[in-house]
Amino acid sequence: TTPLRQESKKTAVHIFDDYLCEHCEIFSKNEFVTLRFSEEAQEKKIKFIWHFYEINEASRPLAIATYCAFEQSDQGGWDMHDALFNTPTKERTLQKTKSIAKHYNLDAEVWNTCLSAPETTEKIQKDEDLAQEWNITATPTTRIGGKNLPGRVPLENLIWEMKRMLSEKEHL
Repeated sequence: TTPLRQESKKTAVHIFDDYLCEHCEIFSKNEFVTLRFSEEAQEKKIKFIWHFYEINEASRPLAIATYCAFEQSDQGGWDMHDALFNTPTKERTLQKTKSIAKHYNLDAEVWNTCLSAPETTEKIQKDEDLAQEWNITATPTTRIGGKNLPGRVPLENLIWEMKRMLSEKEHL
């Protein structure tokens, strides 16, 4: 399954980040991963959707590797995402993504085919278009309930926004 590229009728939290963005790394390893595994997110089955927002062209191969991991499963995609941010910046290479893919038992043949597929590169453009449509201008940006939350937003604020989104969905 591929990450959704539009607002979901289901409850969804979107994250826009870049693997060579220092603030994205800190946010991903702290607030965002905690939010993804929070009791609120788990019990309400909130969908988390990753988007690449390029601020450094050198991170593009890492994004493509992540799209390919998401092609196999959401779990595979998040495993790749988290493992890359847990890898020292200088070691984040396409070669490193291959060892991550192997570690998480991604289908190597499918993953390698995906890496060179034109459709995969097109996903970067789709995320750029979506970022423009939603007025995303910084990384990291979390989008909850149609509201952009740029930067390192405190966990309490993210949870509050998630609860607000859930409350609004219940009243539709």
